Amino acid sequence: MPNVLIVHDDVAIQLWLAFALAAEGVVVIPAKTTSQASKLVARLELRVDLLVINPALAGAESLTNALRQSQGHLRALPITPASLSTSASEWVAVVRDGFSMAASA
Repeated sequence: MPNVLIVHDDVAIQLWLAFALAAEGVVVIPAKTTSQASKLVARLELRVDLLVINPALAGAESLTNALRQSQGHLRALPITPASLSTSASEWVAVVRDGFSMAASA
């Protein structure tokens, strides 16, 4: 099963996206901060197939770069205020596309 790391400071947004993705068989790893995300990945030795992140969080770019360096190719999708108007089913489609793009790279 693919693993998606969702890094966002709003738990409601994490849950909204997590429920939609879990219904599709995706394993969701939520984190409120980039520091928390880094610790989770390191402590649990997680493989991250796709990173969904709030780019406004402190350390967002550093986390993305560190994960790409440690895990090889990593597709990252930003969660922005504009993207929150997207329906959950559209997010699932975007995430599926992210997996297919990551697999072909």
